[in-house]
Amino acid sequence: PLQQQRGCLVMTQERIYFQFAQGVLEGDSRAMSWHPADIQAYARRYHGLKDSAVEIYWKDQTSTLLALERTHEREQVVRLLPNNVPCHTDREFLLQASQEWQKKNITNYDYLLLVNSAAGRSFQDLSRYPVFPWVIADYTSAKLDLTKESTFRDMTKPVGALNEKRLGYFQQRYESMRDMEDPFLYGTHYSAAGYVLYYLVRSMPEQMLCLQNGKFDAPDRMFHSIDHCYRCVLSNHADVKELIPEFYHPNNDYDFLINARGLQLGATQTGDRVNDVSYPPWAKSPRHFLKMNSKALESEICTQMLPRWIDLIFGSKSRGEAAKEAHNLFHRSSYMGPSDLAALSTPEERFQAELQATEFGIVPDQLFIGPHPLRHQTVDDSFVKPDIGRTSFSGTEEGKGEGAWELLETPSTNFMDHPEQDQQPEFLNPIPTNSSESDFESEARDRHHPFNELYGNGPSPQRSSRKSDRPGIPLSGTGDLSEKSDRTGTGFGGIPPSLSNASSFSAAPLSPTATDHANARASASTEWDIKFIEKSRIHADTVSGCSVISGTGPNNQSILATTSLDGGLKIHNVSFAAKEAEGPSKQQGITSTLSRFSYITMSRAAGSSSSQPKLAEFRSHTSRDALACLALISDGHGGKIAFAGGHDDVVFAYGITSGCAVASVYSHRDAVTGLDVMDRPSFVPESKLWREQSTHIMVSGSWDATVKVWSVIVSNGETVSIDREPLAELFDADSSIVCVSSACVPNEESVVISAGCADGSFCVWKIHGDGVKVVMHKEQAKRGSGPCSVLKWSTMNGKLHLFTGFSTGKVASFTLKDGSMKKVSAASVGVAVQCLAYSENILLVGCSDGGLRLIPTREGAQFTTDLSLWPSVNNKSAPGLSCLSMSFVGNPADGSGKCICCTGAEDGSVALFELKRAHR
Repeated sequence: PLQQQRGCLVMTQERIYFQFAQGVLEGDSRAMSWHPADIQAYARRYHGLKDSAVEIYWKDQTSTLLALERTHEREQVVRLLPNNVPCHTDREFLLQASQEWQKKNITNYDYLLLVNSAAGRSFQDLSRYPVFPWVIADYTSAKLDLTKESTFRDMTKPVGALNEKRLGYFQQRYESMRDMEDPFLYGTHYSAAGYVLYYLVRSMPEQMLCLQNGKFDAPDRMFHSIDHCYRCVLSNHADVKELIPEFYHPNNDYDFLINARGLQLGATQTGDRVNDVSYPPWAKSPRHFLKMNSKALESEICTQMLPRWIDLIFGSKSRGEAAKEAHNLFHRSSYMGPSDLAALSTPEERFQAELQATEFGIVPDQLFIGPHPLRHQTVDDSFVKPDIGRTSFSGTEEGKGEGAWELLETPSTNFMDHPEQDQQPEFLNPIPTNSSESDFESEARDRHHPFNELYGNGPSPQRSSRKSDRPGIPLSGTGDLSEKSDRTGTGFGGIPPSLSNASSFSAAPLSPTATDHANARASASTEWDIKFIEKSRIHADTVSGCSVISGTGPNNQSILATTSLDGGLKIHNVSFAAKEAEGPSKQQGITSTLSRFSYITMSRAAGSSSSQPKLAEFRSHTSRDALACLALISDGHGGKIAFAGGHDDVVFAYGITSGCAVASVYSHRDAVTGLDVMDRPSFVPESKLWREQSTHIMVSGSWDATVKVWSVIVSNGETVSIDREPLAELFDADSSIVCVSSACVPNEESVVISAGCADGSFCVWKIHGDGVKVVMHKEQAKRGSGPCSVLKWSTMNGKLHLFTGFSTGKVASFTLKDGSMKKVSAASVGVAVQCLAYSENILLVGCSDGGLRLIPTREGAQFTTDLSLWPSVNNKSAPGLSCLSMSFVGNPADGSGKCICCTGAEDGSVALFELKRAHR
């Protein structure tokens, strides 16, 4: 939110491009680009005090804030957006949101997010961050009673008026200023960039350091106690701040309350070190504190008072005489807008006015001209301000000048609605000029953007692998591109069956032969179903790698990446069949909230496609030699990068959005057969292993029997740099490398790397932060055993586990304990294992007979006896399964999740399906 990049915005029929200005100057022709069909919604936004920005929400739960020079330029961009997407700042949108809240179709949390967005508040702008109220007033009791009115703050009053004694001071000061042009009650505001970062310093320290010139605030002024903070806003004459959405996050993401990064925040004057935030006695943990906060916000008492608070912040009591009577009057700079800015005569005055307003705090746009109705009251449109959409502009900075709104050149047709007519530019390399430049507000938060979950969200930062940290209206899907899962849970037991089961197959028990080999018995009580989504032959030879990125949004858009021995790398868009809407309590995110609005449903109807599942090729890249391995990552800004290695001894990185190879390295002296890429953990400092600017570590294995470790830098716009010289070379393998897997050791600066060999052996190394390499484990080959065909690391409850599969049909699990590998379980499925995937206590095994085996596990990677088998997964000819991936949408622990799997086969086919526990 504190970073921006200048550049040139180009809109065509098929793509929207943003070319960074510095990239042009340095000869870099790569640009960010998006497809108009991926737009979920948009909202008119401010850039400082200029009404010239637009925020575009994408279906992948990210958002982009584009700040242009003039309002009419912003409107040109808006007019070129597809007609069938809603605008959050339109009056009709707000009316529909109010009606849905009246009908109890959305929660108080959802509604407040919607109202904030309609009033110009954005998670991408710290000076206009969403505002949420203090709800609870009791932070000292051992037990919180949400049935007592005294538990709640009086939401009919602003924070500054909650303490009558302090209010008397403010009123006395106001009387002494009556001779001034604009007297005020409060010299500070309830929402400003500094207050937002006051709450979020533990999760966004880099933003605080940016705002504070490289230093944290004094320890005594840091956010260290909930009770202390509330007492300050009741008594301190310079503190009337409200809260932010993170305090009411439905998923109870509490990272902003704990010092997970171990920041040195100093000690108070009493000698107490500032570490985690102290929570009230009635809260058992930070998560429980947020849960109770959320419960209080949704309580009946709060629901009755909430409209009166909305009146103070967004309504009739937010300005003018009504604000004065409600003791809600702030310094005049907080009410400044575009017309006030235009009235200033010099650039210096305009700069100072913008600086003062954005640092002091800005009152949200007024949305309501009458009292906001209570939830049980009938709603009409008379209480909503007629001109909240900001689609007409009189008295703005453009006035009647050269670039006035009425001179806007309107295209005769909306070419964005006809992508088939597009002629894509040869390549984007324009030199920006004053008339075509725009400021691109780059998103720097390592979390999902709550508005995006209500309307389409904001991207994550570099080096971040955390999921859904930002508060938001519920949106299924994590946005995580990794096939590995660090989550713990109860497995699939809580996942409900699909609402449509027309194409579901039941999992049969393992054959007697397989059961005998595994020394186990199949249990009919734990049968599983798979619901096939799509089967298609997309390659001419064996599929060597596949990765499905589960999507969210109304079309449930997902991406499937595959590599093949035919030399092809292909990217497909996957559209899932439309489902019935789930209950409000199960839905997460802005997207799901919008889908419940009839206004949104109607606006999307014209652009809706067939509800039938489909697999549509989006990108393709062809190498002269076979591609043998695939790894997929995110650049942290919405871009996705596929790393592929093949028989030409080269590893290359392919930008999926860019549609081209963005980096490559000649890595081995023989074919590259194994590849893995690790994100840099947030807590890891610079070392020989993790260099200063490196964001990832890549591990490659080859037929030359070596494993190499590479430093990789991935940045915005799918920009990739791979060091030409490896960080480490590992020579302990006894034969050609078949597969590799790697993982960061929890709470350490070291990594573990494993490699499976063609003779059936496998090795495990540990590389410490200082570069020291240690062989932790070496499983020797047995005569005639065949290759160790696949291995995968997984993190469960802070412990690392390794799963291995062999061509003998053996599957084994190991755990890393006290610096050594301990075998946990082993089983045989009776046929050669060729691929496997693990997540949420489920191990899927793909075999040479075309069958897919499911092995449930208990804590500690112990296999259970409830094995299941689906024969001939890809097609009736039962080609061997050569690769397998598994990813989740939703949260399996609370029953809202589902598992999307993909299998690739030796005949070039892929099968996509949803896995769930059968309910009979």
